[in-house]
Amino acid sequence: MTSVQWIERAARRVRSSDRKAARLLVAATLAAAVWAAAPARPAAGAQTGPSGAKPAARPQQAPADAGDDGPAIELASNLVTLIVVVRDATGALVADLEPDDFAVYEDDVPQEIDRFYRQQELPLRLALLFDASLSVQKRIDFERRAADRFFASALRPGDQAALVSISTSPRLEQGLTASAAQLTSATSRLKAEGVTSLFMGIDLAARTLGASEGRRVIVILSDGNDTGSWLSAKEALESAQRADAVIYAIGTSGTMGTSTPTPLERKGRETLGALCAQTGGSAFFPPADPDRVREAAALDEAYAKLLEEIRAQNVLTYYSSIPSSRSAFRRLRVEAKPPGLTVLARSGYYGK
Repeated sequence: MTSVQWIERAARRVRSSDRKAARLLVAATLAAAVWAAAPARPAAGAQTGPSGAKPAARPQQAPADAGDDGPAIELASNLVTLIVVVRDATGALVADLEPDDFAVYEDDVPQEIDRFYRQQELPLRLALLFDASLSVQKRIDFERRAADRFFASALRPGDQAALVSISTSPRLEQGLTASAAQLTSATSRLKAEGVTSLFMGIDLAARTLGASEGRRVIVILSDGNDTGSWLSAKEALESAQRADAVIYAIGTSGTMGTSTPTPLERKGRETLGALCAQTGGSAFFPPADPDRVREAAALDEAYAKLLEEIRAQNVLTYYSSIPSSRSAFRRLRVEAKPPGLTVLARSGYYGK
């Protein structure tokens, strides 16, 4: 972790509406960190990621004064992170925008963008939720192989992924790792059993990603029909939003040819679509096919489109100007100033 990342993490743990004071504290701490580091590193733009650069030494905190009975000073923690994806009028991804091309509103109040990162500047932290319930028993073999190919193509230097199986009791099959081989080994152990506890799986994935640094992404491979959770869709969504995670989904209840989806299939698609839209992601529904080779190819194509969108992500941060005493859930809106562009971003966040 770089000095800048450590300072920003510390800033998020403290609270204040005084942004100027927070900036002064961050500047002072950064100066101490640079003085202590050997050799010193420039703070501007320092990131952990695919560059492979070694992080600067973590600054040491001075011991607290035992004789000080005054209240602890709490500054800043109104830092908000937004992952955004932009498409043009034809649906093509747009990845060459600058910070001034965006406008951010929180509860309809304009906010000032503080920092802007392109996807290659921040590592990816991804959790794949794999539906391993009895409903996918006939498909699980080729879905495992497709997941293996996805892991192999998704992970770049500095990225990590985890695997969560969804059945009666969701299980973390493999924690965050940079090794595609470890993830492949985990998928090989999956067996179709039990019912689908999708919402509990989302909660587990959010908790797995919650303490990690980087762009947090949850990918769901399921038909979207929860048949076993004691958590609701709303509670699962809140877990993802509190983890600052974007949800993507690949629906496994595709229809064949011109067949009309059944009511249950429509319900599952609506659930997946809503989870994705509320967090700034997208849902993909590859068609079913009696030919397993063609169906596997369609699944690979859906993974490729999903990965393309992840690699078009930009990250915006800002310090909220809304007092912390206001509503627990803050509504967010991100707009692109150039005409004809549409921004995908989460609908809001929960205040801390």
